[in-house]
Amino acid sequence: GMAAAVVGWGILATICFARCVELMAIARMVALALVERGLALTPHLIFTSCLVGLAALLLWLPLRASRSHGGWGAAIGTLAGVGVVFGLCDGPLLYRPPRGPVLSGQTVLITGASSGIGFAVGMAAAKRGAHVLLGCRSAGACAEAAARMRSAAGGGGTAAPVAVPLDLTDLHTVRGFAAAVKRQSRALDVLVLNAGFAAGQGDGRPAVTAQGIELSLGAMHVGHALLTELLLPALEAGPGPGPARLVTVSSEASALARPFHPSLYRGFGEGDLRGELTHVGTPLDTPSWLVNLLFGTVPNRLSRFGFSSFSSTYIRAKYANALFARAMSERPPTRGRRRLISTAVGPGFVATSIFAGSGIHSAGLLATSALTALAIRSSAVGTLPVLRAICDAPDRVGGAYIDSMGSARPFDQGCWAAGGCGAVEAARLMRVTRWLIKASDFSRAGKMQHGWRETLGWRETHGDERDTTSHSAGGGGA
Repeated sequence: GMAAAVVGWGILATICFARCVELMAIARMVALALVERGLALTPHLIFTSCLVGLAALLLWLPLRASRSHGGWGAAIGTLAGVGVVFGLCDGPLLYRPPRGPVLSGQTVLITGASSGIGFAVGMAAAKRGAHVLLGCRSAGACAEAAARMRSAAGGGGTAAPVAVPLDLTDLHTVRGFAAAVKRQSRALDVLVLNAGFAAGQGDGRPAVTAQGIELSLGAMHVGHALLTELLLPALEAGPGPGPARLVTVSSEASALARPFHPSLYRGFGEGDLRGELTHVGTPLDTPSWLVNLLFGTVPNRLSRFGFSSFSSTYIRAKYANALFARAMSERPPTRGRRRLISTAVGPGFVATSIFAGSGIHSAGLLATSALTALAIRSSAVGTLPVLRAICDAPDRVGGAYIDSMGSARPFDQGCWAAGGCGAVEAARLMRVTRWLIKASDFSRAGKMQHGWRETLGWRETHGDERDTTSHSAGGGGA
């Protein structure tokens, strides 16, 4: 019986690992709710107590059942524990969006819409009456996804691929994509910045965009920032009575990010722009030793078996997404134009194709696929927090971070390892981002060269070079 209980604990530990993001979000919700009702305890103490209490319950269920009924009892206790976890994460505590044609007449553009969360959001929006525009890297996959959305909408909404593929790893193609969007639709109501991936290489070397920016940061942040800038006129020109919406799909991993390394703000970010300090294989520097162990040390030590720690670059890019959403939420409105609200969303650990470019292969990919199939929430469920940002009242979601349970909170309560998704850090990141976008105009060949830096009046000095290379890789802030 004891051996069966140990096996049950292992299964429950795996399930809790896969659902840890949602479980922590629930504990946070409970802590804040109790504090608001006058409980004289700190939110952190209540948060910790909730998680410890859940762990005790999950340890007790298989053990108690195994003592009464042996191996079969342990199995029943384990199943009961699994039911508790799934009931908490996917049950009535999870936000459910309204049904019906609540998006009728609205035009919604989604990046990364051919699969995963992007496809699920597009499907849900089309069913609610929206006209969905799909941005994808593959024209064939985009057309197929649009056809499936139209079929599922049943005449309620429509869907169409943007005529030009979207490759966020090259800012020149982002400009071409934005021009195609404006040819297809004169106005937009919702822009969902969803496209994302776990960028890595099996050999651990940094991967970069066409402009020489580290791949995760360059595509998921800089590429999306440029796309937003180009489509702002279309968002502000919409005829709808309500505000336009910018929804940035970040990640709960942004909570683990440290502030950016100071060198990222020097010049054009030359100290850590290409992944000099933050790259695949960089040791994690989160406040949690357990996270550092599970997502950094262990994958790096098991690289020969096909594992790869992409976490450092991914966490940094998703932190940038959250800061970008905050910066856009504080952008002053344009006089005479429609108001824009900005929301960041952390959908949780969702079963998507995110690991396709992570450098994970062979045994590592097999283990990841098994965990995805058994424990991780589906795209349809993971899309619910994103739908809240699209469908809920503007005053409830504007300027907020929506977590994996669909609970909205201020940006200052996110990115806790960095002390919040701060306004100062967001403004600093946006200054560097604008320089990079402007600089790409001078890079006709698609590679960062000294020529366009000099055109913009910036010079590298030997002192700068020494300063940016004097930090160890372990000092990367994100």
